[in-house]
Amino acid sequence: MSNVVRPPFVICVPMPEGERFAIIYPEMMLARTFPPPKPGEKWQDAMRRFFEQQQLLTEDDLRSKLREIGLDETAATAQIERARKATALSSEFAWDH
Repeated sequence: MSNVVRPPFVICVPMPEGERFAIIYPEMMLARTFPPPKPGEKWQDAMRRFFEQQQLLTEDDLRSKLREIGLDETAATAQIERARKATALSSEFAWDH
């Protein structure tokens, strides 16, 4: 096991009220798994359902929170841009199973 501190992972969550972000910490990923979709449910809807139970932040609130945990503005912007790109790619290349 490494002593390296890993930064949080930001996920962009499209919500009816607009774009929101969730911060996923490494220990959360170890302790929890994303729920499988319910029968007939798209995986994006399953993810949205999962994140509705998490603290969702506006971009301004996210930047404040990331500053609190020690990320500078450049790192925060990189996290936000990566999250947006991942969301755009997910919706563009989403597969329905």
